[in-house]
Parts: sequence; C-alpha cells; structure tokens
Amino acid sequence: MVLGLGGLGSDWRAAVALWGVPAVIGESIMAAAVATWLVVGVLYTAKWIWAREAALAESRHPVQAGFVGLAPAATMVAALAAQPHAPSVARALFFAGAAAQVAFATWRTGALWAGGREALATTPVLYIPSVAGGFVLATVAGAFGYPTLGAVAFGAGMFSWLALESVILHRLLVHEPLAVPLLPTLGVQLAP
Repeated sequence: MVLGLGGLGSDWRAAVALWGVPAVIGESIMAAAVATWLVVGVLYTAKWIWAREAALAESRHPVQAGFVGLAPAATMVAALAAQPHAPSVARALFFAGAAAQVAFATWRTGALWAGGREALATTPVLYIPSVAGGFVLATVAGAFGYPTLGAVAFGAGMFSWLALESVILHRLLVHEPLAVPLLPTLGVQLAP
C-alpha cells in the first residue's frame, strides 16, 4: 500500500508542476502513504518484539521472506513524501532505507545463489528485494540529488529483473500451478 500510495502521490506532485492541478490532493495522498508506513512499521516492530519466533520464521520462509524487502522500500517512499516538508528527516529516512535495501537484497540474493530452492517456492515475490527495491532506490536517489546512485540502483534492478524473469516464467509455465495461497503473489509479476 505504501508503494502504491507513494507512487500515486509522486505522480500527482509531477502533475502539479506540469498542469497546475491542486497540490493538496497529492500531498494528502503522500500523507496517507506516510501514515500507512507508520502504522505498518509500528505493527511489524511489535511483531519482532512480542512474536519474535513468528517474525524469524517469516524471515526464513522461501516465499514470505521476500515481503520483508518492502520495509526498506516503503521507508524510502516515506522519505520521498517527507522531502519537501522535513528535508533533514527525509534524508535520514532515505539513507536508512537505502542501506537496509542494499543489505536485504544482498542477503536474499546470496540465499538464492546458494541453491537448493524448490521450484514450487519460486514465485514473483523474488522480484521484491532486488528488482522492486532497486527501482525504488533509483527513483528516490534521483529525487534526493544522487543521480549516480540512482543509475547504479536502476542498473542493479534491471539486471536482477533480466536474471529472474526467465526463472520465474519457466516455473510458472512448466511446473505445477501455484498453490491457492500463493496466487496473490502474481500481483508482483503484474506490477509496473
């Protein structure tokens, strides 16, 4: 939700500059993105404090672990939302999100390269840490005035997409259909 709201709010900000549409709508959408990020962040932190075993199990699961990568991406989107209003806070959020994104993507990619993954656990969720995270990092880095970092992140995301696309499509085309609980992960495949 944070990424979708942040993307819509960011597009609305661009529409303000291009067509003079009311800025309050875009800023309201960005505020909703930040509010969602805060609520989900507090709840996820609470999970790590009071249900640590469940959080650890999630982080070790071959499919669910990919969703953990949404946390740093959402943090960078929150930074983008805060940028015009609280630049120092926004910059701190950006660097924290970027560092967490790179660390998480490196960890998950290393786990993939270790081998031993079951074909049935190969789902579009694999895109989240390196592809989606790389593209979000590229977008937000550019907005914060770091075009070189943005270009590197975009390249890493694009390379990851090229590497994963054939693996995921192969799994979807020639192996058993996704289990019913995993069908919503196809939404990741369809994301722009």
